[in-house]
Amino acid sequence: MSAETIDLSALSTPQKVALMERLWVALSQSTEPPQPPSWHIHELAQREGEWNDRTNVAEDWAAVREALRQDLP
Repeated sequence: MSAETIDLSALSTPQKVALMERLWVALSQSTEPPQPPSWHIHELAQREGEWNDRTNVAEDWAAVREALRQDLP
């Protein structure tokens, strides 16, 4: 049985929890480090580029923090 063929809606909550526990054990015993999906790597690279360029930063952090503090009761 493949993971795609499991009808999760047919499982009770205890069965779903047991399945999650089995999956967690299997993942935690893996010696292969998990790999993020390619879209995630692309998004992180894009955000890092924006951070390094600082062209999309409208206000500096000190100004934002002060504005937030003024909004607090």
